[in-house]
Amino acid sequence: MDNLKLFGKRIRELRKQKAITQEQLGEIVGLDVKQISNLETGNCFTTMQTIEKLAKCFDCEIYQLFNYSHKFWS
Repeated sequence: MDNLKLFGKRIRELRKQKAITQEQLGEIVGLDVKQISNLETGNCFTTMQTIEKLAKCFDCEIYQLFNYSHKFWS
């Protein structure tokens, strides 16, 4: 699985743990729901500014957004 898809799955995992919708996450980080959907499916990446906002939203360090090996390696 490529890194974009793994990153997207990680963002989706963290969003679900926080029990928020894609719409709510988009409002928090300043993206529309389509952009959140594209991010979670691995169809696009994002800016460093958005990554910082995601980390703040999920109350984690930036590197933890990229810590997806625990669950998604096939």
